Amino acid sequence: MSDNKQNEVVDNLKQGLEITKECISKNKETKKIMLISVITIIIAVFFGGLFGIFIISCLIGYVLFTLGMNKKNHKDLLNENKEENL
Repeated sequence: MSDNKQNEVVDNLKQGLEITKECISKNKETKKIMLISVITIIIAVFFGGLFGIFIISCLIGYVLFTLGMNKKNHKDLLNENKEENL
């Protein structure tokens, strides 16, 4: 009986070791996946920020350009009106 119990204990320990090995390997895989996901999120935020800055700067440039063109056109129209009135 004692030999059977010792064999059972040894078998249980072997099964426990196999399960812990599987868990450790799965944890390594999940750590890799977590690391890859964090890196991709950082890259996405960085490039998203750059893209957002690019879009905002384009909008600001467009607004300033249209305001400048409107002022220029307005001055030209005023000059034309002055010339017509003379």
